[in-house]
Amino acid sequence: MHLAVLEGHGVVYVEILPTPGGPDFPSRVGGRLPATATGVGKAILAFSPPAVVRAVLERGLPRISERSVTAPGVLARELGRVRGEGVAFDREESGAGIVCAAAPVLAPDGTALGALSVSGWSSRMRMQQVAPAVHTAALALSRALRTARA
Repeated sequence: MHLAVLEGHGVVYVEILPTPGGPDFPSRVGGRLPATATGVGKAILAFSPPAVVRAVLERGLPRISERSVTAPGVLARELGRVRGEGVAFDREESGAGIVCAAAPVLAPDGTALGALSVSGWSSRMRMQQVAPAVHTAALALSRALRTARA
């Protein structure tokens, strides 16, 4: 499981709980990756103010794997889908053989504070089965943070 926040045009990983037998992720605690190439980044961007998304898109979409999305229009459509479903996916976009399902941790106003994700081998992880659990965990964390601030 990963917990990340948006900083500038990338995500910073706050916590990573490794999976025994899991892949060697490109992410590291305190490390950064382009938001547009990660599930957590797309989950955060989908629930960020339009000006933030526009700034990220205008900066360009770096290719960090063969499957990284590099077309702004494609990414914009994907962010719209994420807003509707509440879950983002990384389909080997941040690293070969690695997939992830991610969901935003939301502030009371509906903007993203960060995101949670579960990652694994593309040959083993069934993202459609994992996605509801990730979404539920992110909703629970959002509620817990709201309660703690009250």
